[in-house]
Amino acid sequence: MTDDEIDTSDIPPLDAAFFANAELRMPKGKVPVVMSVDADVFQWFKSQGAEYQNLINAALRSYADAHKV
Repeated sequence: MTDDEIDTSDIPPLDAAFFANAELRMPKGKVPVVMSVDADVFQWFKSQGAEYQNLINAALRSYADAHKV
């Protein structure tokens, strides 16, 4: 399915009011790890800027939160 085929008519727009109430959730205390990831995935995150490690952490946090039982 392409983006154009997705029906988003029931999703309200994200306006200034939404973002006024948004907050960045960062976990407390980090543990240094060594892991292997696909080169293209790493390069994409790294191309996002100096804070790419925080972006990787945020992506992993979001995935973990979505899959809690």
